[in-house]
Amino acid sequence: MGVRYDPLLDKILIKYVKTSGDIMVGPNSTTFFQIQQADTTPVFNVDTTNAQTIFNGLEESDQNKVKKILKEEQLGLTKKDKKLKSQSVADRASKVNKLFKKAKTREEQVAIAKDLQAKGILTTAVIKELQELNRK
Repeated sequence: MGVRYDPLLDKILIKYVKTSGDIMVGPNSTTFFQIQQADTTPVFNVDTTNAQTIFNGLEESDQNKVKKILKEEQLGLTKKDKKLKSQSVADRASKVNKLFKKAKTREEQVAIAKDLQAKGILTTAVIKELQELNRK
C-alpha cells in the first residue's frame, strides 16, 4: 500500500521550497510528479512524504509562516489584498469606503463586502470604523 496523494502537502512543500530556497535532493526526489493509475486518479506521490517530513522538521515559527502562506492562497488573496490586510483598521476602512462608493449598485457593494469579509480584510473593527466614517 503506497502513500495517498495529498495536494495540501504538495502545496506545503512547494511553498517551503519557494520561501526557504531549500530544495529536496535524494533518492525520493521525484519532485512534484505523480504516479497515476490508468484512470488518472492520483494514488501516489513520493514528495507527499517528504513534504510532511520537511514540514514537521521546521521550527514552529516557520511552520506558522507556511500555514499563513497556504491560508492566504486558499483565501485567494492578491498582493493588493495582502497589502490592504496589513494596513491599520482606519486605513482599511477608508479604502473599503472608497470601494463601496465606486460600486454602481447595492448588489456590487454586497459582493465587495462578502469578498473582503471572506478574505479577512473587512473585520468587525473595520465595519465599526466605516460606520464612524459615514456618520461624519
